[in-house]
Amino acid sequence: AAAGDGEGVSDARVPNDKLVSPSKDSSTKKSMNLRKVSYSTLDGQQVTEPGLTDMSDANHVHGSRGEEGKVVIEGHVPSAQFVQEQNRKQAEGGEGDAKVIIEGHVPSEEKKHEDEEMMRHMSEGPVERAPAAEDRVTAALEALEEEGAEPEKKLSVVLVSSEVARFAKTGGLADVADKLAEALAKRGHRVMTVMPMYGQYDGAVPTGVCREFNLWGGKHGVQYHHKWEANGEDELGNETGVDRVFVDHPCFRRPGMYGEWGQDYADNMFRFALFSWASIEASLCQPTIAPFGEDVVFIANDWQTGFVPLILASNYRRFRMFGPARSIFVIHNMGYHGVYPNPPTWESPKFSWHDIGLPDDSYYDRFVWTFPVDERPSKGRDPRDTGEAIKLLRGGIEMADRVVTVAPSYKDEITSLEGGFGMHDCARGRSYHLDGILNGIDIAEWDPSNDTHTAAPFSLANVTNKSVCKRSLQFDLGLEQRPDTPIVAFIGRLAPQKGVDVLEQVLGWL
Repeated sequence: AAAGDGEGVSDARVPNDKLVSPSKDSSTKKSMNLRKVSYSTLDGQQVTEPGLTDMSDANHVHGSRGEEGKVVIEGHVPSAQFVQEQNRKQAEGGEGDAKVIIEGHVPSEEKKHEDEEMMRHMSEGPVERAPAAEDRVTAALEALEEEGAEPEKKLSVVLVSSEVARFAKTGGLADVADKLAEALAKRGHRVMTVMPMYGQYDGAVPTGVCREFNLWGGKHGVQYHHKWEANGEDELGNETGVDRVFVDHPCFRRPGMYGEWGQDYADNMFRFALFSWASIEASLCQPTIAPFGEDVVFIANDWQTGFVPLILASNYRRFRMFGPARSIFVIHNMGYHGVYPNPPTWESPKFSWHDIGLPDDSYYDRFVWTFPVDERPSKGRDPRDTGEAIKLLRGGIEMADRVVTVAPSYKDEITSLEGGFGMHDCARGRSYHLDGILNGIDIAEWDPSNDTHTAAPFSLANVTNKSVCKRSLQFDLGLEQRPDTPIVAFIGRLAPQKGVDVLEQVLGWL
């Protein structure tokens, strides 16, 4: 799982003979801990900290105390000034200094001869060098495979989404939230999904647990509902499944999820701020018999959950809570930013983070966005229209520990001028913590050989029934049932970013 820089280092014992010079004793090297021992590419020495020689090793002691407390340095002879000073102190009854003054030392004839031999060998053949970083990593991975790597660390994952398939869905976000949770659970991770309770769902029962949050000067209580969904067994034979948690509040019980008749609900910022608070608290109280606790990974999806990383950082971590927790923000659609003008209207006062229950306005700059004059409603004709707003999508990108997109190609797209919808610089600014992971599908649900929604089953080995499915579709749509007529299908919302305008331009040609 994603974590902060320096996190996630394995404690696996790695045979260090893969990492250091073959002249070292392999039996000694295997007892070393890879976390504490690194390799210096500068001098090829085994060191306990990068760049610092382990002086406890006798092989690295370049100086020693000779007879009568005199300091002897290998390959060097004391300067005349140093010898005179030591003789003077001894004549006065002192013991001489144990400190060595390097200045003034000159190489001995033996040292010069050694240097000449080394230069001759360097000119005759290749010089042995310390292995490159890539070589060391490869060697470490090979060593882990040979001796058996540690099992994958099992995590507690809280997947926060405004929609989950089979309960509420408007697009692909719901499918990913549903199937990703099941896939993680099958790998042995403990997984919880949290979503608003837009209606009554079969199997979701009240837990009796309530939480209260202060938003916009009032106290708002939510109640948690829970449903356990088993989906199989892990490699150890333990039952796996997903804890489905629903946040119940009157503001979610509406005909639409985000709005009606093409208009967003005016209080969406309040609704999803409340949902974000409740989602974080869910890990502390759900399920009631064994809550997930603070050592969790929050996976927040799209602008509706943009407040989750902010609340986690500005409130809980400030009071020493959720210290081991990490947040991942997933961008499913860069075209929807969750924009809320500040102030909401020209006559109303500006809101602050105090209104969403935070102690101060820390990190407000991570959310704020100032629209250019030509994109403001007044077009610059009204001085009250400053163009200031917050974008929840931007805040999620800026505040999360890691940012993920739904495909590697989409990661590149959102950092481009054309695909960033004005926030390409914001995405580029997190490029070091930005990754693209291709969405998966449930191969059992989307298997046409046992799909109950098609007229006839077919598979890669037998595609003859595809013609039966085509005739059935033509009949259902009132088209001519002709096998030689191609069917062009468009699956997507009627939105400009889906390319409907491009398709419309070629309808005549088709």
